[in-house]
Amino acid sequence: SMLEVPCEIIVCDDGSGLEWQPLFQEAGRETFVRILDQPVNSGRAATRNRLAAQAQYPILLFLDADVYIAQPDFLHNYLRAIPPDDHWVIYGGCQYPEERPEDPRLRLHWEYGRRVENPGLAKRKRQAHRHFHTVNFMVPKALMLHLPFDEHLKGYGHEDSAWATALSQMGVPMAHIENPVVHLGLNTHVHFLRNVASSVSNALTLESKGQSLPGGLKFVRLCLGGLKLKGVCYHLYRRSERRIVHNLIGQNPNLWMLGMYKLGLSLRKEQRSALKRSKS
Repeated sequence: SMLEVPCEIIVCDDGSGLEWQPLFQEAGRETFVRILDQPVNSGRAATRNRLAAQAQYPILLFLDADVYIAQPDFLHNYLRAIPPDDHWVIYGGCQYPEERPEDPRLRLHWEYGRRVENPGLAKRKRQAHRHFHTVNFMVPKALMLHLPFDEHLKGYGHEDSAWATALSQMGVPMAHIENPVVHLGLNTHVHFLRNVASSVSNALTLESKGQSLPGGLKFVRLCLGGLKLKGVCYHLYRRSERRIVHNLIGQNPNLWMLGMYKLGLSLRKEQRSALKRSKS
């Protein structure tokens, strides 16, 4: 049924290319649709902050451009979950297609999305702020303007976990509901691994500022440092890196190898940063 709720749709074209212009022009003809033209991609954090600032209504629903809504009562599910105050965030969740991609280049992203990135509702609720992603969430505009995303984080990765950590520190509750979108925009293994490298770099940037992020990568590095095994592990990673990458871009990627890849990249970046400091 139709919901009698005043609304608007704002789409930010963040340098997506000329091939998308006809679609934006067609969508912009609708009276309730606004297209924000941003010729250069300024990053995921800055784009979301701009969308929030441009919105005219007090409740915001953020959706990534590469998802589709599968449930006919999607908006109703969100609206009935809204608390009476302005001190909350609701995450609806995300699903990946059930069918394994025929293209082997897409399988790494698909495996990670299904098995790691999007656990079930019960697990999401147990660690509410840790399992937040910006793919599909609702937030009061006032809260978003008070606590915007960190625009110092460029590229891909951890602007969502950094924001969720800040919310947790402020005591803002994170509600999880079963209201997922379906993620269609699978990246090729090469693109996915580039995003992984960017997210590792962003995580180290946040750590250097004293910000703690959820997840096990920092814990593993701290344990290795306490046991004085970082150098040994990095040496082993360098010897195994080609084999690890070969597995990840193969037809049957092993997600344990992806964990080793993230750890190896973080140890490499740590070592290079230490070398720069010693030379300065």
